[in-house]
Amino acid sequence: MFGGVVRLMTTGPRDAGAIAQEIVSVGGETEALLMWGAESAFNFLLDIPAPTRYVYQYPLYTCGYTSGERLGELAMDIRESLPLIVDTSSSNALVPPIDSGERAV
Repeated sequence: MFGGVVRLMTTGPRDAGAIAQEIVSVGGETEALLMWGAESAFNFLLDIPAPTRYVYQYPLYTCGYTSGERLGELAMDIRESLPLIVDTSSSNALVPPIDSGERAV
């Protein structure tokens, strides 16, 4: 199993086929794919399941919805499945980057 974080998405027009190919080339035979943000179409296109029920993480950024239990569930799902994680924050201003250094920019 692979497990890791990559940044593939960029701002501007994107070719879904090229991005899908890049995900496969980086992740190889990954058994789970977490698109950090809201790009779950790639799970469907590549027929790779998400590692968690939080396929869209938007609710986890919402005050009043987020709880330690929900965040713990997400963290446990990631630890157990070791998915390939694609950080889509560069193409979506609503998604906080995974890399804390990117948040400072």
